Amino acid sequence: MENTQQDPRLAFIRAMIEAQKLFKPVQRISKNPYFKSKYAPYEEVCESVMGPLNANNILVSHKTRFIDGMFVVETTLTHIYGHSESSLHPVQQEKTGMQAMGSGETYGKRYNLVNLTAVPIIDEDDDGNTADNRVVEASKKVQPTLSVQPLIMDDAPLSFAEINKINDLIGDDNDLRARILEGYKVKDLCNIPKHRFDKIITTLTERKNAKSI
Repeated sequence: MENTQQDPRLAFIRAMIEAQKLFKPVQRISKNPYFKSKYAPYEEVCESVMGPLNANNILVSHKTRFIDGMFVVETTLTHIYGHSESSLHPVQQEKTGMQAMGSGETYGKRYNLVNLTAVPIIDEDDDGNTADNRVVEASKKVQPTLSVQPLIMDDAPLSFAEINKINDLIGDDNDLRARILEGYKVKDLCNIPKHRFDKIITTLTERKNAKSI
């Protein structure tokens, strides 16, 4: 008989370990026509993780809400003993219409679920390193080229405070903003991976300092 007095967080971790043993790798089989890249669709991620999670008494839930005026998808894994872990992802709102909003929600669910479960994603590309090179290229006229960090796939998104800090450094330089978004192949700063934040801040700060001389 299970010990219902055990620590909820420890019980959650143990259940996740058992669930992860059963995850099947998810392939990037869907194509993004805009960026000419592949990604793992939400349905395939669900097929890999839902069964093992539920079998180990872990519930998956999604909800949407506004945080500081930004529409986000929140995904939560909740264990039967009460402990839960959540992940947030902002939804793009540049396009209007229910279909565009639905696509953004689906992307957010997929991103969060991969982030929370660490399900293996195979056939990964090198888009992150390419983006780093383009950001440095956009600013190399006013500061030295920086080294490129190793690629880390499926990283967490930037926080709202980090997005605001980048916006402050970009200011009203729309050309620089466009170059950064193009470099990372995203339509909004909120979709830049968190592990690129320090590099972008360093690049933009050095650029700003060079201009002030």
